[in-house]
Amino acid sequence: MSSGMPVWLQLQHVIGWIYLIMMVVGFVVAIRYRHLSRFMYLIVIGMAGIAGAGFIARVGSLLFNLMGTNQVETIQYLYLCTTCIGAFSWGLFVFGLASVFRDVKFQIEMLEDCLPANTPSGDQ
Repeated sequence: MSSGMPVWLQLQHVIGWIYLIMMVVGFVVAIRYRHLSRFMYLIVIGMAGIAGAGFIARVGSLLFNLMGTNQVETIQYLYLCTTCIGAFSWGLFVFGLASVFRDVKFQIEMLEDCLPANTPSGDQ
């Protein structure tokens, strides 16, 4: 980063990359626990889309800054595309999360129905 950049702008870049790293870690965790529910794949795809959109936005922004281009329309088009991908991916992630919660709750209820009731006996 350039030393002439204001501190708040440098902080914005650092937080953007940290956000991207967190999305990649979330993607890895979602893949690791995909066996919990068949709907985990929605979360995996959503996390991949969020991370991909963030990566494209970060790298695109970095490339435009390095090239020194003043093509505002191209930069705005890049941000529009990554925002649309990100919004769709977040929707997929939230829908997948709700589906996983519902599925896991159903699995727990099925497991509880199979276990014998743990009632206290009066013989003690």
